[in-house]
Amino acid sequence: MQELILGTAQLGLLYGVNNKKGKPNKEESFKILEYAYNNGIRILDTASGYGESEKIIGEYSDLSGNQFEIITKLGSIDESREMLSFLNQQINNSLYNLGKKCIEIYLIHNFNDLIYNKNLINESRCPII
Repeated sequence: MQELILGTAQLGLLYGVNNKKGKPNKEESFKILEYAYNNGIRILDTASGYGESEKIIGEYSDLSGNQFEIITKLGSIDESREMLSFLNQQINNSLYNLGKKCIEIYLIHNFNDLIYNKNLINESRCPII
């Protein structure tokens, strides 16, 4: 069976080249998530950089009891911070917003972050506090 993954950038941002209606409000976002869940979608792709997307997903899951597996992404790197501390803060913020105890898949959103922060991969292998 093929699994579909719902991208959620538009739940938190004015997003999409063909987007004529703008960002859906919370009620519309909940309807989208409900429709997806009722039709077998169990994985959501989101990011801390997608505006309120993580919070909307967290609120929906809390209110409905419907739980999705989450793919989320590292936000823009704050180069003034120590990397492990920054990673921990980013992941913990996403966990809080999503109302989850774990994130199934965590991605690096911007390839340039790897180019300019070569220790990112080593730091990301450390256990999260």
